[in-house]
Amino acid sequence: MYLSVNRFLSVFFLLSFVIYWLSGCVTDHINPPISLKSAPLVPPTTSGPSGQAYAMQVGTRCFLLDQQQTFWQYDPVTRSYTARTPPPELPNFDNSGFAAVKLFAFSSSDKIYFGGQSIIAVPGTNDFPVFLYVYNPATDSWASSNPLPGNGTPYPEAQISFFANGKGYVCSFVTEIVNGALSNTYKVYCSEYDPGKSQWTKRFDTPLLLPPGLTYGTPSQAVVIDGKAYWVVNAYPTAKIGKSLSSEDGFACVYELNPQTNELVLKLTTNPFGSGMAVAPYFRLGLSAANKLWLLNEGSFDQGNPVANQLFWYDPATNQLNRTSVSLLIAPNKSLSWSVGYAIDNHLYIGLGEYGFVNGTPAGLENGFAEFNVK
Repeated sequence: MYLSVNRFLSVFFLLSFVIYWLSGCVTDHINPPISLKSAPLVPPTTSGPSGQAYAMQVGTRCFLLDQQQTFWQYDPVTRSYTARTPPPELPNFDNSGFAAVKLFAFSSSDKIYFGGQSIIAVPGTNDFPVFLYVYNPATDSWASSNPLPGNGTPYPEAQISFFANGKGYVCSFVTEIVNGALSNTYKVYCSEYDPGKSQWTKRFDTPLLLPPGLTYGTPSQAVVIDGKAYWVVNAYPTAKIGKSLSSEDGFACVYELNPQTNELVLKLTTNPFGSGMAVAPYFRLGLSAANKLWLLNEGSFDQGNPVANQLFWYDPATNQLNRTSVSLLIAPNKSLSWSVGYAIDNHLYIGLGEYGFVNGTPAGLENGFAEFNVK
């Protein structure tokens, strides 16, 4: 039952977001002093970083795991890639790459902690493998550690992860099962990892509370500001399930988590996208710079017309979500999705995403970064 339910749920959310949520922004809001500089770069090989790449970072050192599980170090100064030792092979029972695992990563001051859980059972069993690998950039080596404990379901719909106050955290978003059927209730399970002891501790599990009338989508990446984690949960009206959505139906719910007190607070609910688009946008990429959460809406196509990626910023001090005037890597019939990025010294490096489709035809992949100076 769990396997069939979660497979259905995974497909449901994937199709929902591909069809309905990918979009851009059409309204103007407060603009911080941002300058955009194109930083195109071709990866070392034709099968290099592109598509569903996965970014990791230790201080100013940037790393990227591509769909072929090749591990690269990216130097934003020289704009060059260097191949590094890849992590041990990930579970991949149906040859679908990253689609076969739920991944997370957090970084201490000197190491990367990269883990996850297979969404597919070992053939003939009810075993959904979990793993945690530790990468040491100084020695370019990986080691195994204690994986994230299970939370009573084969796998979560989504996960966020972050490092704060000397500990790593993973929060799993899980749909509640009531009498063997899906419910409209979601819970957040949060676990804490102690790097010194290589041990996990369960911190809490609690319902994910959304404003009345909204349905949960997926969370953006989380960032840490002044010891607290911030992320956006994408949501849309429950009354619009199964119906066409517009950008007016795209809501952003900003959450704040104090990992030391377990206090999870819904800080802001807003529709930052305006009107005029036929599909609802959503956030996936989240980066931290200048004490703000920076967000990029996923781009897509509306009847063959590109919908731009737009850069937003959330300020915890004012509890406001604003849109900048900056569009990322937009070109005729091209718009970026599945983008990744890094934040270094108040500069954002974003790119390496997938262009998506135009009238059902793949529009290609983006191989390069755009650089933003947020100061």
